[in-house]
Amino acid sequence: MELVAIFGAIPGAFALGLPLHKMVSLDVIAIVCGIVLLQDRGFDRRELLGLRGLRGHLPLVVATFAATVAAAAVVAVRARAAAGLSPAARVGVAVAYLAGYALVSAVPQELLYRSYFFHRYRGIFGSERRLVIASTVAFALLHVVFHNAVAIALTVVGGWVFSRTYASTRSLALVSLQHTSLGVAVFAAGLGPYFGSHL
Repeated sequence: MELVAIFGAIPGAFALGLPLHKMVSLDVIAIVCGIVLLQDRGFDRRELLGLRGLRGHLPLVVATFAATVAAAAVVAVRARAAAGLSPAARVGVAVAYLAGYALVSAVPQELLYRSYFFHRYRGIFGSERRLVIASTVAFALLHVVFHNAVAIALTVVGGWVFSRTYASTRSLALVSLQHTSLGVAVFAAGLGPYFGSHL
């Protein structure tokens, strides 16, 4: 019932246009699920902030950081359109944008759809592969709220990438950084309107 309520009924309510603020509601749910994880003695808290799972994944770590730097550079270049904005100010805008996106969107989603989902429902889905598939489907289902195929297609791909990353590293920090960089890249490519946002 919990699985259906959190990952089925709530996105469904968003899609039907019920009077719920999507981002605020998602963040509140993520906070509650985070508290549940912290109170669960069977959950390894090092998965939330630890980097122990990154050993053996140096190429992935480097690629993720490179993508994040590139995304920040794009935001800084875009910020040139603002009259009188100095280079230092543009860097500040880029850092603020990425930090805001990470804290309000990427981290809550990854906490919910990766950390919580993988720990809470391992017994239901059994294998790691099934967990990756189920997490990907649930993540894509969340984005039906945007009522377009592009958003669904991109989140299927993104969800698969993020789920595979988390399955292999068990690092919320890395997968959130990956989500942030790829999410900003999507917006920078002009696809933000499909997600109700603009860069």
